[in-house]
Amino acid sequence: MAGPISTVRAMRLLMNSLQAGGQLTPPQVWQREDGQFVAEVLPANALERLLYLGYRAQVWIEPGAAPTQGKIYREPTPCQVALVLGAGNVSAIVAMDVLSKLFSENQLAIVKMNPVNAYMGAYLAQAFAPLIQDGWLQIVYGGVAVGEYLCQHPQIDTIHITGSHQTHDAIVWGSTAIEQEQCKAANYPRITKPITSELGCVTPILVVPGK
Repeated sequence: MAGPISTVRAMRLLMNSLQAGGQLTPPQVWQREDGQFVAEVLPANALERLLYLGYRAQVWIEPGAAPTQGKIYREPTPCQVALVLGAGNVSAIVAMDVLSKLFSENQLAIVKMNPVNAYMGAYLAQAFAPLIQDGWLQIVYGGVAVGEYLCQHPQIDTIHITGSHQTHDAIVWGSTAIEQEQCKAANYPRITKPITSELGCVTPILVVPGK
């Protein structure tokens, strides 16, 4: 259930953001003693208070800055194509990566499904059918060879991967340990395209109370 429910929730929140023109009002905003603004963004309503019992999420605004959403106008830029190398553990991650590339980063997306959960591709294709039909999104399948081909393809501008650090290093530095060591020593990556990686969910945690 975690995959579909998380995906539907992400789409609902995206719809809310689009309908508000990117200018959503946080549930609560206040100032610290030093004048810094803090916006609480989770929980946003009674349902979230129940679902995320005990969890809170805040955005601490830069000191001296006002709590605004910034400008939503984008300067016209050449269209970029993002390659999303899908996660194999949680099915919702692939869908949310797609939504992020399309609507937050303003890029086209081609998604290579992980062989572990390639069966999810049919469901994503059905859910995102209008995006596929209009040419914003494409879903492909395959293993390491397909992924390597797409990473090296000249029409791919950016890459996003969810996986292990071994997979990341194979893409950026080389397929063998010797090649990786040589390329790292020479600071000569195989790929110079912008790449974002979520590797093993290394999440920063702030433990309180403390300094």
